[in-house]
Amino acid sequence: MQRNVTAVAASRGKLEVAVLAAAWAVAHDLGKLAWDVILFTSDEFGFLRLPAALATGSSIMPNKRNPDVFELTRARAALLDGYLAQAVALAGKLPGGYHRDLQLTKGTVMRGLDTAAEMTAMMATAVPLLGVDRERCAAALSPEVFATDEA
Repeated sequence: MQRNVTAVAASRGKLEVAVLAAAWAVAHDLGKLAWDVILFTSDEFGFLRLPAALATGSSIMPNKRNPDVFELTRARAALLDGYLAQAVALAGKLPGGYHRDLQLTKGTVMRGLDTAAEMTAMMATAVPLLGVDRERCAAALSPEVFATDEA
């Protein structure tokens, strides 16, 4: 609650930016998690197993198992970068007072919140379905992994 009218006028657009910054932080973490899952399900690592329900083939290689849910989650994180930049640019380039320009921040906030909610739902559904290849993980525990503990 702001009682000073000058403070109210000067803060227009800041709430939208703060909301999108919070959604960006969630999306950023989910995007990193998705990237890690993509990496750790790859043939090079193989620490995690991607169930068939979370993978699709392609028209040219139907036997390939693409981690679509995780790739799309990673991509959606980039959308939040854009939404936040839009809100900052709109709100930060105006003089004091109310201007119709601020109406354009509302759609950006709604798209940002919807995108972050979609990402959260996708990951909440997908992550519990991942399997762990314990043998592959154990084989990766070479002595240099524990170098910090030894130091």
